[in-house]
Amino acid sequence: MTETKLTGEVSKVDRSIDRLKTCPLLLRVFCNKNRHHLAREYEQGHTPENELQIYTWLDATLGELTQLIKEVNPDSRRRGTQFLFSIVSADESRNRYYLTEIGKTENGQKRPEDKIQLGNKRFRIGDYLDVAIMQKRQEQSTPNSRRDRAPQQSSEDNNNNNNNNNKRRNGPNNERNGGGPMRSAPRNDHRDRPY
Repeated sequence: MTETKLTGEVSKVDRSIDRLKTCPLLLRVFCNKNRHHLAREYEQGHTPENELQIYTWLDATLGELTQLIKEVNPDSRRRGTQFLFSIVSADESRNRYYLTEIGKTENGQKRPEDKIQLGNKRFRIGDYLDVAIMQKRQEQSTPNSRRDRAPQQSSEDNNNNNNNNNKRRNGPNNERNGGGPMRSAPRNDHRDRPY
């Protein structure tokens, strides 16, 4: 009975980490735009290419990790960008990995999830962190169709341009026939030559 009582009392003790006295762990974070990586991308000794290495502690919060990710990822600094965090753990019995979502943060908004600590979500040293960076739809980098289009002309302008082009190409006054408004200089005129 005393053992049960002691363990109950120990679990109530504040276990906050003294960061000055505790050695940090290496947290390997893999960020991806608009979705999480697939679990199979972590299998057979492979990891996704875009790795971010952070030295931190088990009491690191999702809010702290979000700030560190924003420092190295300029696209993620826009207001409204969301960060979806998942722990990537190994299933040793089946020799594969699985992702467990642990929370979401958002630029410009305080949430209760900002205070979630890695240690409280069963993060073990050696696990990875997978972060999906989701940008708001209107802020995603899509070409603006109005800006990329050539300015439109009125139907009158189009008709006038077509008539002028037709006259130049096949009218009796075109350049080939020797007349018309666009006359070339006579062939024996050498005024522009220096010799």
